[in-house]
Amino acid sequence: MDGLGYGDDGKLWGGEVLVCDLLGYRRAAHLEYLPLPGGALAIQRPARTAAGWLFALLGEEGLRRGAALLQEHGKRDPEGNWIGEEELEAVAQQVRAGVNVPLTSSAGRLFDAVAALAGVRGAITYEGQAAIELEMVSGAHGRPYPFVIEGGDDRTPAQVRLAPLFAALLDDLEAGREPGFVGSRLHATLASIVRDACLRVRDATFLQTVALSGGVFQNRVFSELCEHALEKAGFTVLTHALVPSNDGGLSLGQAAVAGYTLLRQRDLLD
Repeated sequence: MDGLGYGDDGKLWGGEVLVCDLLGYRRAAHLEYLPLPGGALAIQRPARTAAGWLFALLGEEGLRRGAALLQEHGKRDPEGNWIGEEELEAVAQQVRAGVNVPLTSSAGRLFDAVAALAGVRGAITYEGQAAIELEMVSGAHGRPYPFVIEGGDDRTPAQVRLAPLFAALLDDLEAGREPGFVGSRLHATLASIVRDACLRVRDATFLQTVALSGGVFQNRVFSELCEHALEKAGFTVLTHALVPSNDGGLSLGQAAVAGYTLLRQRDLLD
């Protein structure tokens, strides 16, 4: 679970379940691909991500409902650099046309989009700001939002469909729920997604060990929820201690795989 990184299909990964060892990996499941309107601009402006995702998932009605929330946040926080009608229409046109909207499965961008809709942060000044501020107001006792895990076999990964999550999120926000309430529910939802996806992998492979890695696991609420849910389901859970969960740890893992591969090629390992 991470921010963004190119996957082997050329899209931007960041919400993945991988079955792997030092010789390779298979992508078993991922968050469904959703658009980043404007590419890097959407990362800097989570309100754009939120608008684009609502349009992609729930159509014109979803965008209308989300736009009302985002514009209300802008009225209460005029210095917050939110999103106006012209930018909202530009986002919708980009998503319709598929122009300058790279696709991503990023868990980090999911946190950003919900943070924007909840009124936490419409634009950021440092990496991960919206997600960090959402974590700060969230607890560990939320009720998960609905989601659907579809498909998946030995050759094709399962996909986590997020339309039910965003539909229920809009209901909560329109009912006046506070950012901490929806943030707590989001943390619980993603932890449930991780557990359910891992259960599917275990049913197919009998694997019992889960390694939690990627920058999103710097989020203590999320990390502890995942660890508890997986251990309760009978998994052995590996977490970061000596190296960081974000790029430093991922780079070390890549180096380990590369080193093992070289040794195998030189017949130094069985």
